[in-house]
Amino acid sequence: VTPAQESGWLANFETSADFRDDFDLIYSLGIFNHKFSVNENLTNDQIDMSMVGAEIKFLLAWKIAQRDYISMEIGPALQLNGELKIGNEEQYQDSFTSDLNPVALKEFQNTMPLNLNGIIGFSGGVRNFRVTVHYHYSFIESLTGTNLAGDDIDGNFSFFSLGGRIYF
Repeated sequence: VTPAQESGWLANFETSADFRDDFDLIYSLGIFNHKFSVNENLTNDQIDMSMVGAEIKFLLAWKIAQRDYISMEIGPALQLNGELKIGNEEQYQDSFTSDLNPVALKEFQNTMPLNLNGIIGFSGGVRNFRVTVHYHYSFIESLTGTNLAGDDIDGNFSFFSLGGRIYF
């Protein structure tokens, strides 16, 4: 299954602390809404899907060239997943996606409730505001359903986040 990417949102409450001369620790609690779409097998209609959940991050930020306002960030995140929602659920309740090994859309709702993510990215800016760019990858297979042939479907969440941090 090849999903089409959509724009979702992620809102975090973060705090950071000096760890060593060149390092900061960033602690974060946030909520997200992941969005993507898949094509229905027979009609080729684009079906929107979304999931709301929470994420707890613990990042180590290396201050590049010993500058306080630009850093490379890396660390783990615990992702708590809500139920995957199918857009216009009544119309597509019994629909399938994928040509080679069709998967019932309701199988996408069989997701792991808990994931361990790895995050890597950068932040940069001025004293009270920074722009962040992060890549998130789930180490645990997120999908637990099966296709029509009875084979397990595999899938990991991965996404980019672009955001801003305001420091008070």
